[in-house]
Parts: sequence; C-alpha cells; structure tokens
Amino acid sequence: MTSTASAANPGTLYHQKVSAPDAAFVSGGLRSFFNYRSTNMLDATGGQANIGVVRAAAPSASIPGNTGTGEHFHFAGGPDGQPRAEQGFHMVVVTKGWLKFKYEGAETLVKAGDIVHQPIGTTERDGIRHVLFDWSYPTDINGNPTGEETAEYIEVMSPNFGTHQFTPSGAATLKP
Repeated sequence: MTSTASAANPGTLYHQKVSAPDAAFVSGGLRSFFNYRSTNMLDATGGQANIGVVRAAAPSASIPGNTGTGEHFHFAGGPDGQPRAEQGFHMVVVTKGWLKFKYEGAETLVKAGDIVHQPIGTTERDGIRHVLFDWSYPTDINGNPTGEETAEYIEVMSPNFGTHQFTPSGAATLKP
C-alpha cells in the first residue's frame, strides 16, 4: 500500500514514502514556529497511535518573549478533546539537531539519537509540566549562519491526546 490513500483498515500494511504528496511538511499545526509532517498513523492504527514528524521553522529566539512552546502538559484526550481515564504515552525521538526542554523546571538537552518519554496524564496533577524553549536552527534571528542543523523530531502519541497550555496568569486553555 502506498501513501496515496489513508489506511482505512488498521490490519492492513501501510507504507508512506517520503516523496509522496501527503509526506510534505506543512505549517499551520499547533505551533506556528514548527512545520509538521503527518504519517497517517492515526488512520493506519485505527486511532491507537498518532505519529508525526516535527521540524523547526524558525529560530527559538524569534518567539515573542523567548518562551518557546510555553509551559504545558499533555493528557489522554478523546476525539472531543476531553480527558479520558486511561493513561497513555508521549515519546519524542530527536532525529536531527538538538532540543532544550524544562521538565518541572529542570533543564534537559536532548540531541539527535536521544529518546524522551514524556508522561501524559489524566489531570494536571499527573501530567509532567514542561516547555520546549530552545532548538537548533541554521540561522539566528538576524539571518546569520549558526552552523547548526535544523531541529527535527518524531512524536509518538498513544492514545491521541490533547495539550493543556498554561497562560502567564496560570489559567489553562485546552488545545486538542
């Protein structure tokens, strides 16, 4: 099976070629400073797992307030975006460059080849609060070369989940 059609049957082999039209990176995802590539794994697994490729589209210093993704946590969310009772998982595999996270305030550098499991929860109390605040990019905010590779990573999520984004006032907004 090629990637020209979605995998409607989760018991069917699914193969997405990198040259296929649906394998292109696109803007317009959750974060404007990243581009996203769908792998169609949500369809291929019958909704059991969502796997995507994320690539930096701008240097981290270009984000207003230099806050990156802002503090947030993930929760096991249903199709309606509401929390579900079951736990799930969120795994990040860095394929190019590097990323800097803060997990519960502790800074962590994650480089190409590294894998991170970010626990997701069913409530704010059991989901790990974190922020992706810096990443490698080939130019700085002024367009000067940095010698860095564009950060890229694979996200593996099961089940598909939502994101609670914290605002400066501490209130949370839901982003499925």
